[in-house]
Parts: sequence; structure tokens; C-alpha cells
Amino acid sequence: MRLKKLTDGVVLSLERESGVALQRSGHAGFFGPHDLLHYAVETTLGAREGFLGLMAAGWDFEAFSDREDPRYKAMPREAVWIESFVDIMGRAYREQGWQDPELRAVWLEDVRDEITTQAGRVGWDGPVATDEQIVAICEAYAALMRQWSEVPFGGHMEVVFDLGD
Repeated sequence: MRLKKLTDGVVLSLERESGVALQRSGHAGFFGPHDLLHYAVETTLGAREGFLGLMAAGWDFEAFSDREDPRYKAMPREAVWIESFVDIMGRAYREQGWQDPELRAVWLEDVRDEITTQAGRVGWDGPVATDEQIVAICEAYAALMRQWSEVPFGGHMEVVFDLGD
């Protein structure tokens, strides 16, 4: 996974056996951090059918944005769950409670409650994250964001997403 930082967004390229998938997105740089959070979540949880796993398996970007695409309608439940989980972790990360030893237990309880509620809403009956995984995701994401902050405009950052076949 390669992220090229632009002044108004990011270019995400994913090298895989079937070739390179490439997408340019604006949105004031939202997608760079969002894609890095997907990386932290999917690698920490071992998710194989989240966004990155499906892209590695040959899906293309349009399948995730075109609601009329048959693949969108047949999206694996894990992909739907992972997207919800990434949204939860984005909010939880910004609260910074995971960094404060005095607040961590309360913060984790709030995050677990939101995760449990959202899992029910999207029909996810698989495993959810442990407290240790939730904190590990935040730590991994913090490290990725430190790297990303050091990338100059026009530069890029690369990470390896390995499905571990």
C-alpha cells in the first residue's frame, strides 16, 4: 500500500498480483489517515475481508462506492463490520483516553459499548476486538500517523499488507 500525499488529498496505490489499483481522492486529506486506520485495524484484528483484504483479492475501488455494483450489494459481512469498526476507532482515537492510564478503563468501557451496539446494528456476530487489540490499534495508528505527518507534500509512504496465506 502506497500513499502519496498531495496538498488537497492523497493517491492510494495498492500493488497486488493482478496489477496496481490506483485512486486519487481529495476531501482535504481525509482518506490518507482513514486508509492508515484501516491498515491498523485490519492487520491487528487479522481481518481478511475488510477493505484492504478485498482490494488485495482483486476488488476495485468502484465496488466500494457504487451502490449499484453487484459486488457492493454482496459485500462480505466482515467488510461492512470493519468499516463500522474503523469509524468507531477513528472517534475513539481522537478522544485520546487510551493514552491516559487514569482514563483508560473508562475509555475502553465506552469503546466496547459502542462496538457491541454497532456490531448488533450491522448484523456482525463474529469476534470483536479485545481491550488489548483496541489499545494496540491505537498504538499502531499513532505510529503510522507520526510517519504520515513526516511525509512532505508530493512524497509517499509505503506499508505492507500481507494476508499471510
